Amino acid sequence: MVHLAPQILLTCLGYAGVAAKTERLASVSADEWRRVIVLARQHSVSPLLHHRLKSLALSLPVEPADELKKDHLVLSMRNVRLYHILSDVLQLLQEKNIAVMVLKGAYLAEAVYSDIGLRGMNDIDLLVKKDDLPRVEQTLLASGGEATDCQRVITQDNYHFGYKLPGSGIKAEIHWTLMAMDNVTNDIHGMWARSQGVTIAQTATRALSPEDLLLHLCLHMAKHVFDMQLRMLCDIGEVVRHYEAKLDWSQIDSRARRWGIQRAVYVILRLAQELLEAAVPADRLASLCPDDFNECYLVQMRDQIFADITLKVNMNKTFRVARLCELKSADGKLTLLFQRLFLSREAMALIYPAPPDSWRIYLYYPARIPDMLKRHGAILWRLLRGDPRTQASAQHINKVAALKDWLVSG
Repeated sequence: MVHLAPQILLTCLGYAGVAAKTERLASVSADEWRRVIVLARQHSVSPLLHHRLKSLALSLPVEPADELKKDHLVLSMRNVRLYHILSDVLQLLQEKNIAVMVLKGAYLAEAVYSDIGLRGMNDIDLLVKKDDLPRVEQTLLASGGEATDCQRVITQDNYHFGYKLPGSGIKAEIHWTLMAMDNVTNDIHGMWARSQGVTIAQTATRALSPEDLLLHLCLHMAKHVFDMQLRMLCDIGEVVRHYEAKLDWSQIDSRARRWGIQRAVYVILRLAQELLEAAVPADRLASLCPDDFNECYLVQMRDQIFADITLKVNMNKTFRVARLCELKSADGKLTLLFQRLFLSREAMALIYPAPPDSWRIYLYYPARIPDMLKRHGAILWRLLRGDPRTQASAQHINKVAALKDWLVSG
């Protein structure tokens, strides 16, 4: 039996007119609504679904309607607490004259969705200037915060440090760039110059310009291809809706090319247009289309959004091990294993409690082998002995990995 839950959910969340939505949803059964709610929860959009259905004045069966109302209430209460914590952090940093930008969920829920109960967040994402990182750390630790990285070392592959905030367990991710990509990092001064003054959590702070915000959300979604949620696409749709009259699409186009993310921006904006009916201008979208675009990339992204949730979790955990299936030669496989086991001293210092310039960091390399075996030994063994299901799964993961590589290799 084919369930219609994905299409029903997209209809509810999309930007079609009320009459068109009401007509499409009129015949949905109670059982199908229950499946829609399960799917909405998996994609972290059940409060938004509740809000959209309220605006349609659509009469749902009592049980599904009550479940959605509860989800909205629970998230609203959680986010009230989170915004109180955010306000404290922003004020602490501002007392030290540290410039801060509020990123992603904490900005979107209040400023773009205009209802903090519609958009959940797992942590608080803030952008600071690279030179201010030592003062940020000193301020957070002095307030009772706890660093989640063993050492705070900037490497080729990281772009934020984590801190557990006191008394709450909430994590703050302190970014110094939006992503570990040279072209993005090279424009960080431009992002600060283009940033806008805003009030978030009753505190004056800064946020990315609308164009940079849209690009960041596209880049974030491309980075999370393995564990994509529909919420990420809704964020993009809401930014397009909220800033529709203000967005400078020529700047989005030129900056996407300069950052090397034209492919990701095109595919994700087109998904928002086709799945949610977001008002992305057709001519601007056509201008963004990469020369090497193939429709199969769009189909693959669409399929990945609605892939089985368990499969997506496993992908994120095992994609590096799955890479072994692609390598034909024993030398290639050994090289990959060596690279994963023997990380740079800087990368090791993020995981183990020794500074990268200390001789003690070398003592942790022997510990790396049992750590990796504990995490990946079972799947590695199944791959090496040729288990058909594991190999088929690895091949699928590698296809998704190839899609991710294509999206962000500009």
